[in-house]
Amino acid sequence: MSNFTWDQPDDSEETPLIKQLRAEIKRRDDRLKEQDETLKTLTGKVRTQSVADVLRELGAKPGLAKFAPESLETSREAVTSWLKDNEDLFGPVGQSDATAAVTEPQTPVSALPTTPVATPEQQAAFARMANADNGSSSLPDIESAQIAQLTAMADAAQGNPDRYFEYLRGDLKL
Repeated sequence: MSNFTWDQPDDSEETPLIKQLRAEIKRRDDRLKEQDETLKTLTGKVRTQSVADVLRELGAKPGLAKFAPESLETSREAVTSWLKDNEDLFGPVGQSDATAAVTEPQTPVSALPTTPVATPEQQAAFARMANADNGSSSLPDIESAQIAQLTAMADAAQGNPDRYFEYLRGDLKL
């Protein structure tokens, strides 16, 4: 008696047609597995996008969709229930940052101060910066003198910040 069983193909009797059929079955199985993986990936992306759309409609951040469980339905009611159940994790359902900035109450123009906010020194400094763009390049004599005085104080302090501040406060004289 032979050791042949029905589970094991007998290679000695395999014809070229059977070999071709087995190869075709293997190719189709591989293709089916690849298509199943693609389908699973695309289904997940579409589901995540659907949940994100519902979250956006509810005023929540659409980025929360990546935390939604796969078992969650994409209906508005199911997503709302999921958000309420996880309110301690995600915070209360409300407006997203983009819509909150648009609908946030603005200060009316009439309530803005009519006097300039900048001090006269700041206004003068701004004027000098504007003139610097126009081609005037020299600093006024007072500023040059102040810069020279600060440099002299720094040199006299010899890297000691406490001593430098004493010069600035006027406790020490040059």
